Amino acid sequence: MTLETQIKLMSYDRLIDELHALHDMYFDFANSTDNIMAGSSFHIAAKDLETLLNKYETREEQR
Repeated sequence: MTLETQIKLMSYDRLIDELHALHDMYFDFANSTDNIMAGSSFHIAAKDLETLLNKYETREEQR
């Protein structure tokens, strides 16, 4: 594996880690706000991120 490929994979893994953190933040905010509209919007966004991350993890397991 070339150095360039290793750097790309590390960057991709860091992106996935950041998306996990963002997902957690969105769920925390959705569950802690009194504003129903904002909470619902953040909950939907968190669920979309969860779907994206599940697809990534499924693809990684198939490799």
